[in-house]
Amino acid sequence: NASATAIGATQIVLALKNRDKLTDKVKKLYPDFKFVHLPNRYPAGAEKLILEKLTGTIPPAGVRPQQLGYLVQNVTSLRAIGRALLDGVPVVERPLTLAMPSTGFYRNIISPIGLSVRDLINNYDLPYDPQQHLIVSSGLMMGYEISPDDLIKKTTLSLLLINRNNEKKSARPCIRCGACHTSCPLGLHPFSLTECIQKEKTDSTSFKAQIEECFLCGVCSAVCPSDIPLVQQLQKGKVCL
Repeated sequence: NASATAIGATQIVLALKNRDKLTDKVKKLYPDFKFVHLPNRYPAGAEKLILEKLTGTIPPAGVRPQQLGYLVQNVTSLRAIGRALLDGVPVVERPLTLAMPSTGFYRNIISPIGLSVRDLINNYDLPYDPQQHLIVSSGLMMGYEISPDDLIKKTTLSLLLINRNNEKKSARPCIRCGACHTSCPLGLHPFSLTECIQKEKTDSTSFKAQIEECFLCGVCSAVCPSDIPLVQQLQKGKVCL
């Protein structure tokens, strides 16, 4: 409510995944809010996908939600805003997911910002071995490997401890199957974009429009039968903007 009042919003809409018990609980807590239900799959929480579900159309390329009269905020940002405005507490901690799938450990926690990843892991007595495991920050789809000496930041979304033998296989030549395009939630052409990046042909309006829209969800890499690291290459292409 404080955030809505600050921007002069006329309506508050909560976007929730289809999880019946949790959805019913939230609806009882906020009976005056409108709700939009998202599919229980990845990626559902991207702001343009939320607006597509809410309005029926995806905002045009290059158009931000706020230009259309919408402000999309995630729950962690709203929590931080509320603590700052209502309690006078700055952002000194970060809600995140800590998981080690091989042990069945999955937990949502709140960690102090500035705490080392190593100390956080030790606090939960997880059997982490740097020779056997790698630490992935911010999820398997969009994440990247970090060191146990790295610190928890304001932007840390999750920490996954996974076996090194689960790393992706070596890339093979593209077979032009089109799976990356078909699966892209925004209908982009990931492999064509990576070809432009590799050939340094990044000056075209078409390339810039598509690479700017890409939010690096990683779905293209996940579905690629040739194990091409498309999302990592697209991340490099963002530098061209």
